[in-house]
Amino acid sequence: MDTLEQKIQKLSAPLDWRIDKGGCTYLRRRTGGPAGHTVYVTLGTPRDTSIPQHVPTHKRMNRATIEVGDTDTLNPHEIVRRVLAAQGEYDLDAGRPNAWVVPDYPIDHRGDCQTLVRYVGKVIRMSGVPGAFEQVRVFATLEAPAIPQLAVEGDPSFAGLCGPFISHPTHPDWRLFLEDGNGHANCYEAAARFTVGGTTTFYPGGIPGAAFASATEVLNSFAALSWFEDVNGVWVMRERVFVYP
Repeated sequence: MDTLEQKIQKLSAPLDWRIDKGGCTYLRRRTGGPAGHTVYVTLGTPRDTSIPQHVPTHKRMNRATIEVGDTDTLNPHEIVRRVLAAQGEYDLDAGRPNAWVVPDYPIDHRGDCQTLVRYVGKVIRMSGVPGAFEQVRVFATLEAPAIPQLAVEGDPSFAGLCGPFISHPTHPDWRLFLEDGNGHANCYEAAARFTVGGTTTFYPGGIPGAAFASATEVLNSFAALSWFEDVNGVWVMRERVFVYP
């Protein structure tokens, strides 16, 4: 009898059926035709399938199986980290309403940080990876720049520093943003908060391969909390409020 390799994978092969009783074979049949049957070997059944975007289809199952299988691990935390890292650098101008299309785009232009995190969440659910997956947004306030604010979808603060914008007291055209290492203005850092086996880890969509033990570490990945001015459609940093360690 053949045994399945211990990995997430897609199999295509015909199936041989046989019924034996009392030393006699009563049925022997091969099904699947030349192309065979398609079988997806996963860690569990797809989750949250009452939500349309999580309903299994062959295209979604195929993508999820390839993504998770390519991680070459069965460790849920490592699966989340490696699938997110495989999407490359985020692109602030590449928000995708449907995160399932992320692999259709060139690497490093597949999506902004929140799109990449949402895609990983879909892959995890579709392939039955155990654990609690949440997309969260981490940002800071002017009053307490060192303390991370954490919002989940549905929270009034989910828009971070973009909802509503915060204006400078003496320069009304300046806006408060989180400044990343490239000098870009950010409203928040979108991250996957993933819990399994009693361990919670944050995987930021903007830092491929990173894994943080707390929201504070996510916030500290920024360069500073800064004031920016819109100059011909480009946000230019004017003044730093707080520099992160």
